Order: sequence, then structure tokens, then C-alpha cells
Amino acid sequence: MSDRNSGDFDPKGVTSGFSELLKPLTRVASVRKGPGSFRELTTALQAVPEDIGAQISAARVEVARQVELERVRRSESFGRTFSAFVTRCRDQGRTVREAEGWRIDELEIRTRPDASEVAILYNRAPIGDWLGVSSANELETAYVAATSDLRRHDLPQESLIEALWDAYRYLALTGRRPTASVPIRDLHREIRAALVRHEIGKKVDRSMKVTEMPYWAFLHNLDRYRDLAGAVPHEKRLVFQTGSQADTKRIGITLNGLRANEEYKSYCYVEPAVRGAS
Repeated sequence: MSDRNSGDFDPKGVTSGFSELLKPLTRVASVRKGPGSFRELTTALQAVPEDIGAQISAARVEVARQVELERVRRSESFGRTFSAFVTRCRDQGRTVREAEGWRIDELEIRTRPDASEVAILYNRAPIGDWLGVSSANELETAYVAATSDLRRHDLPQESLIEALWDAYRYLALTGRRPTASVPIRDLHREIRAALVRHEIGKKVDRSMKVTEMPYWAFLHNLDRYRDLAGAVPHEKRLVFQTGSQADTKRIGITLNGLRANEEYKSYCYVEPAVRGAS
């Protein structure tokens, strides 16, 4: 749990009662075999209050009370912080919609109010870990950074079209499906291989620019491809297909996250728009 929004909360102050209660027990547990150890153990044991169990239970109740008070304080503080961020987003013209989390333009933000933490996702895929925030400015910084990450992994339009087509053709030729469709998930690995082949070209010793494509970047590029519409040559155009409930649960991916006012959609397969084009 992040303590970035902990304010003046001091765990040691809350647990000091436990520390004092444990001292006589620690002395008992620290007695080691040796000359005078029996007397030492007897003396240490006499210092342990007979009602030590009840005292520990009472201390636990008090710590639990303090923790709950802090949880409520954090949750209320985070609520104000997040509300200020949402207002800022709307003032800046971003599309904001509350769904499973908060859809804000291309991104989704999920929250842990008790911990003052947020996670930023694209098409339900996390971009980084949970992050502690204590102000609307910190939330804005995290949002802008995630947006920049998306842009940094955007493939140029021509490269995107060619790499997807090459990845599909390879999978269609080597796959075991009796139809022209291939599982979309398989494209993630193969599109990276296609990008490497394109980049190397005839110069096998050249340095590589394409080194990574996180899952969320893969999803974002697929959405960008779907959004290109007529810009993709008809003979290389791929269409995205849904599947059965079982297929969706097993191999489905979430797409359609470019615009917050549109619902997510699940797809399982891709196939060429022109039959026999592969």
C-alpha cells in the first residue's frame, strides 16, 4: 500500500502499545541455555502480566480502530483529489465517462481509494503498476505520461499496415485452422517478428529501433488499424471477427478503446477482407 497520501499518519504512534506489551515476551524468548538460564527465565516470566492476552487483544482493537479511521480519511481525501482531476479533464475537453473504471479519452483509470492509488489502462490492459497519488496534479502527470507511452509505441501507418498483413500471412500459412481466420492473440508475437524483418531489410548489421511492443501497445495499434478504414489497400485489408462465448473467454481480446464514449468490443479472429488474398 502506498503511503504517499498518508499525511501525518504515524504507524509507530499507533502500534506503540504493541511494542510495550511485547517487551516482556521478548525477554522470555531471548533466554538462551547457559549458567543461570533457569533463574533468568524465571525472572523474565514473572515480568509478564497474567492478563497479557487480554491486553494484546485490547491493543489490537485500538490499532484496528486507528487503521479504519485512516482508511476513511484516505478515501475521503482521494475522492476530492479524483473529483478535481475529473473536473480538470472535462474543462480541457477530454471525453469522460464512468464505466467499469473511468474512461477518459483513450485511457481508463481504475482506483483504490483506500490506498490513494490509481491504475491506468488501455483496453483493460494495465500500462504500468498501481501508482500512489496525492493531488490532481500528480494524477494529471500520470495520465499525460501514459498517453505519451501510447504515442511512443504507435507504428507509422505504412509500417502498421504492412506488418499486420505479413504477420497474418505467416500465421495463415503455418497455422492449423482449416479456415482463413487466425487468432488475433497470435498476431502479437508475429507482428514483432514482421517489424524486425522490415527494419533489417538488406542490412543485417543495422541497429534496431523496434525493440518492444507491450500488450497494451499491441491493442492500441490494432485499434488504430481498424480506424484507418479505407486507407488500407483492399487486397491487404484484414477484418476482425468475434467468436463463441467459449472462444471469447479463451482467446478473446478487448478492442475499441480509442474513444471513451464507445463501448469496448471483444474479438477473437482476423481474416482477409478479400477471400483468397493470403
